[in-house]
Amino acid sequence: MSSNKIRIFQVSHVQLPSSSRSLLYPVLYVSDAGQRNASDFQSIFNDNTGDNIASLNYLYSELTAHYWVWRNLSGIDYVGFFHHRRYFNLGTPYANYHKVLLEGRDRCIQSLCTDAQAEVAVEILKVFDIITIRAEYNVNCLDERWPSHHSPVLWSILKDILGLHYPFLKADLFFQTNRRLVWYPMFITSWSHFYKIAQILFDVLERVYVAVTSGAVNYKFLGRDLAYLSEPLLMLIIHHLRLSSYEAQVVVSEIDNVPTITSC
Repeated sequence: MSSNKIRIFQVSHVQLPSSSRSLLYPVLYVSDAGQRNASDFQSIFNDNTGDNIASLNYLYSELTAHYWVWRNLSGIDYVGFFHHRRYFNLGTPYANYHKVLLEGRDRCIQSLCTDAQAEVAVEILKVFDIITIRAEYNVNCLDERWPSHHSPVLWSILKDILGLHYPFLKADLFFQTNRRLVWYPMFITSWSHFYKIAQILFDVLERVYVAVTSGAVNYKFLGRDLAYLSEPLLMLIIHHLRLSSYEAQVVVSEIDNVPTITSC
C-alpha cells in the first residue's frame, strides 16, 4: 500500500508507546501531551502547531486534532481518527456487540493499528463513503436523549443556530425521529468527505462557542461541551451529505468501558 494512501491518526492526550508510531497510524498529540520530534515528523504531530484551536481542547476534546488535520494537512486520499483508548475492529465483529474490551492499550495498537487493517479500510471505502461506529438503538429519540444526559440549554442553543444558519439540514426533524446512537468522533473516510464534514462541523461549533462566550445566552461551559455536541451533530451532517456508512465495531482498552449488546 502506498504510504500516502491513508492516514488513521491516533489522537491522544497521553504518551503512546514508540512502537505505535507509523506512517499509516501517525500519533497526533493534543494540547501539551507530546513534543514534536523532527526526526519523526511523518508519524508524530501536535495539534498546537500551525492553524489550531489547541487552547480550546478542554471544550473540544479530540476534535482539536480533527481541526488541526483539516486546516494543516493535504495530499491524503483517506483520513481517519482512532482514540488512544478506542480503536476500530475492521475484521469480523463479535455478533451483536457494539464494542468489546481488549485490556491494555499496547495490545489494541498491536492488533488493530496494522497494515492489514488499513488495507481493509481502503477496500471498504471503495464501496462505502465512511466507516463509523456500529449503531445502538434507543427507545428515545436524540431530541429527548441528548438533553437528558447533558445540558438542555446547550441543546437549545445548538438547535437555534442550526435553524438560523443551516435550515436546509432540517435538524429538528432529524433529532425528533432518529433513535440511532453513534457515539465518539471516530470515523474513516475520504479526504473530500472529511473536508465537507469539517466545514459544517467547526462552523456550527464555533457559532455555539461565540454565542456562549459573548454572553448572548445565559450559559457557562462545563467542559467538553462542544465535544459532546459534536456527536449528534456529526450524525446530522453525515445524514445530510447522504454518506453511506459501514458500521465497524469499536475495541476499547479500559476495563470500565464494558461491552454493550446492540438491540434493535
